[in-house]
Amino acid sequence: MNRHRVTLIGMASAIVAIFVLLLLWVALSLAVRASVFGFTGELDVRQFTASFTLFGAVLTAAATVFGALLTHEHNKNSRRRQNFEAVIKSLEALPSGTQQRVAGVLATTVLLGQPRVAIRVLEPAWKSGQVDSETATWIIDEILLDAESDSRIADGGRALRETVDEAAVILEKHARDLTDPKAPGVFSFLGHYMHGWSHRERLSREAKLLILQSMGEVLLSQRKDWWFPHDQLSDFPAAVWRDCVSDEAEDDLVRASAAVLLDGLCDCFPEGEYKRVGCKRLIELLESKRIDVRDVGPEFHDLAEQISREFKEGEKNARLRTRHGRSRKFSTREPTVVGAGSRPDDGTPR
Repeated sequence: MNRHRVTLIGMASAIVAIFVLLLLWVALSLAVRASVFGFTGELDVRQFTASFTLFGAVLTAAATVFGALLTHEHNKNSRRRQNFEAVIKSLEALPSGTQQRVAGVLATTVLLGQPRVAIRVLEPAWKSGQVDSETATWIIDEILLDAESDSRIADGGRALRETVDEAAVILEKHARDLTDPKAPGVFSFLGHYMHGWSHRERLSREAKLLILQSMGEVLLSQRKDWWFPHDQLSDFPAAVWRDCVSDEAEDDLVRASAAVLLDGLCDCFPEGEYKRVGCKRLIELLESKRIDVRDVGPEFHDLAEQISREFKEGEKNARLRTRHGRSRKFSTREPTVVGAGSRPDDGTPR
């Protein structure tokens, strides 16, 4: 908040400076055209009076504009402070130790621009059941979103970058707690990653990989019919992984990791669904070697294997994998496209 206030004051000063210079230029131009400064000897009373009147008018106008800007900023800060006090009073009215109060405190902390404080509270609160999954994922999503617009990330702010990475770690750690077995198809996740891949340049590669890994973990938390009762792929996570694979501006390793997961998921559906969600595009990228999975971590191959093994309804539905459970596209005869972390499926759950 202090950073934003300083920025606004700096903008106000710049506006005033431009305004003053503009007034000076106009006033001096008029004065020269009117021969006010046509000195032929000593400065007479008329010229002296005109000069001071001119500068007095300019300074008065500048002071008026600057004062108006400061008053506007002061009123805005006063309204913000009043709103904050109202939120605090509302939180104090909630019973102590309840999920509602913890959620309100966390949300307020994030909105006040203190993600490092929020993340310190979030993990123990989530672990002890004091915060629900909807609030937790919203908090993490807001931290990731703020990081994209915060100049401190671009300027190498290590503390804030570590906070963002820690938020992604916490998401992956609790990924299998984001679904309810009694409510098929109802789950919690980052809002900006529900229907498509959200490309954020300032997020680290590690954070993006953890987000992808979390999606796989969420998927494995329930059976296939819980997610897809009509054997039709939904946007999450198929469309999200597809968009990530297709995003040529994205990090290569992130794209390749999403390709591995998408391959494992598409393996479990009929050919019509497989094509509808864009797996055809995946094959094209793999065959043209525009996606290279050699450096994809073993955790992603393990997730893809587990998704295929647990979701697939018999070998007759396999579209991309061999009888050994490895994708044909990831185990071609050319060694350049073999995943470094690949290993045969021994049938043992992870």
